[in-house]
Amino acid sequence: MYKEIEKLAREAGKIMLEAAGKVAHADEKTSNSDIVTEYDIKIQTFLFNELSKLFPDAEFLGEEGEREKDISEILSGKAFIIDPIDGTTNFVRNFSKSAVSIALWDTSEIVYGCCYIPYTDEIYTATKEEGALCNGKPIHCINRSIEHSICSVGTTPYNKKEMADATFSVMRTIFDASMDVRRFGSAVIDLLDVASGRCDMFCEMRLSPWDYAAAGFIAQTAGAIMTDMNGETLKYDNRYSIVCASPKCYDFFMNCPDIQKLKHLF
Repeated sequence: MYKEIEKLAREAGKIMLEAAGKVAHADEKTSNSDIVTEYDIKIQTFLFNELSKLFPDAEFLGEEGEREKDISEILSGKAFIIDPIDGTTNFVRNFSKSAVSIALWDTSEIVYGCCYIPYTDEIYTATKEEGALCNGKPIHCINRSIEHSICSVGTTPYNKKEMADATFSVMRTIFDASMDVRRFGSAVIDLLDVASGRCDMFCEMRLSPWDYAAAGFIAQTAGAIMTDMNGETLKYDNRYSIVCASPKCYDFFMNCPDIQKLKHLF
């Protein structure tokens, strides 16, 4: 079944590639930073339809469209948590930094994650039994100290007024302590970079469950620690702050006085 999910992720990636450079219109959802295209909807519909054939008893939690059920009801049994195009703004602008994300939830936890980056033809998967893989080869988070680390920070563009000051204060603190910071515009790709050791920490003030479900599970399976910014176990029923990092970088984040003084904002 998992191999069939990988095939569907690749098919969804093909749809993304076929549309590259052709997207002429995007609709705003909650703000000018929160947009959706016909391809987001097309890919999500494709995945819902095909996955329901493989798992007829599964519910679906996706980024796009209205939900007929409460999230807690959707996650009471088996469910797929899906982001059809993570990095929609990148996709519209042809930045080639977007991904398909599929997580399989079973009652109380994620049991399988699959993310596909079609521009690089990298497919990331994870189960507790097989570990974290990229194109079938094992990947691991690398436990570098903060001063030898590259860290990525999401800027929470949907909540600029509430989160900008805290976001850039955290970013400045991390920048001062680390080698450098990055901002790619796709939480899924940021988390996968932590999983593969390309990057050592990723944090953002607010993310939705489809942003971190699959890639976060892959990163944790690869050895990273992922919680909200207060150190609490991440939930999947709302939007939360997130930090995902190697153990040493996670310890830095949780024990840094300049970051912890902002704790009430997380």
